[in-house]
Amino acid sequence: MMELGKRLTDLRVAHGWSRSHVAKLIGTNSRSVENWENSVSTPSLENIAKLSRIFHTTPNALMG
Repeated sequence: MMELGKRLTDLRVAHGWSRSHVAKLIGTNSRSVENWENSVSTPSLENIAKLSRIFHTTPNALMG
């Protein structure tokens, strides 16, 4: 099963977005997005909901 960080990276790249663009869209910083993608930390439930919206997916699909 694919981990959250890999899914986030794949979705971001598929959209042609930088980490800083994703961060701006959800109201955080690019370091947080980098940490999520590298599985250093996990986004809050609020940020998972925001990420799901910008990537047009569900939280469950995003979390795996």
